Amino acid sequence: MSRILKEWRCAGHGAFENTTGQCPRGCSPLFVTREIRTAPAYERPNKKFVDSQLKLIAQDYGVTDLQNDAKGNLSALQIAQNKKNVEYKPEWIGIPHAPAGFSKSGDAAPVFEPSSLGMTPSPQATKAMKALPKPKPHIVGVYRE
Repeated sequence: MSRILKEWRCAGHGAFENTTGQCPRGCSPLFVTREIRTAPAYERPNKKFVDSQLKLIAQDYGVTDLQNDAKGNLSALQIAQNKKNVEYKPEWIGIPHAPAGFSKSGDAAPVFEPSSLGMTPSPQATKAMKALPKPKPHIVGVYRE
């Protein structure tokens, strides 16, 4: 069984590391306190997928860098617009919804088609949608009477 190395500080002898929290010189546990001096290592589990999606988003908007300008209080999209002098105006549009009670009638769930509103997704967007991972059920437990 592996043990986790933790950081501690003894009031009499200073900082030390071990898995138990006992001072190496035998001091009472009352003099020892736990410290966190280094941040835990973390890596995104699906890093390549997330990076590829961000690259596709940047490509859709014609930018190569999604970094924001904190000093100028500008987003990456605003920076790209200033370079192109192109105005981007998003619009709120109505999306048709299913009629009330459709799930009780046994009908299939309605599917939104962007072409019905005059929108046609780019080939890159269609490809990105098909590359999205499908949801998988994760059964945690079973209850039986």
